[in-house]
Amino acid sequence: MLKRRHSVKDVLEKLNITDKTLTSYADLMCEVDDNFADSLEKTRKYSGKEIEVIQYMLRRKSEGISKEMSRDEAAEVYYDQSKCEEVLSEFQCLLDKIKKR
Repeated sequence: MLKRRHSVKDVLEKLNITDKTLTSYADLMCEVDDNFADSLEKTRKYSGKEIEVIQYMLRRKSEGISKEMSRDEAAEVYYDQSKCEEVLSEFQCLLDKIKKR
């Protein structure tokens, strides 16, 4: 399935932040996810989920939490949850195979 990828310009306009701010938050998330915002590519592209992660981090930062703590929270909320969903999906497929027997 193809996912829409957003350019840096799109994200800057959507979040109303500077390029420096976006880069610093994306770099911080790269410590959790090596391929955050296509960090291995020449120009970054952001998925909808990655934009949500940055929005979450910005909101938590505005509430007085450090960038590093907001990164850790975002990783728990967005990445641990998706890993859980992935495992549940695989489990459901196995159950379906068993039922067919």
